[in-house]
Amino acid sequence: MHRAEEVAEQAAHLVTRRMRERLPHVTVRISGERLFSGAVTEAAQQALGTDRLPTSACQGWAVYGAMTLGPVGAVIVLNAKACIADRCLSTTLVHELVHAVQLNRPGGVRHETTRIRGLFGLSGKGPTPAFDRRHDRDEREAQSLEYLAREIR
Repeated sequence: MHRAEEVAEQAAHLVTRRMRERLPHVTVRISGERLFSGAVTEAAQQALGTDRLPTSACQGWAVYGAMTLGPVGAVIVLNAKACIADRCLSTTLVHELVHAVQLNRPGGVRHETTRIRGLFGLSGKGPTPAFDRRHDRDEREAQSLEYLAREIR
């Protein structure tokens, strides 16, 4: 846990300096592989103010980490098994912190709420083309800044 905190602090500094934007309040949680989907679901439930989200929506994810809304700001959940190597931990934190910065942009929270609602089947309609374009653009931006992880010691 201590190493994750050190890496998160360095990654946050690099991301905010490079993007020239603020981070919202960010909570980093570390979860085991089996509990990962439950941790993501719990954060989303708190953000949406509901306890009716099915944990099964994100079970089986083969991911290193995920960023979602939290009760205050963003929650980043790291998959401890997948992020065992320092380089993987650094890259994952940089990627997810970029997504956290994106929350502060106009419409960022609304976009993330729509994503969560769609993920858990709470939205009556599917994603719009505008939603898909923004999601793809945000993902490309996060991937393009992963190189910052090489600067983390």
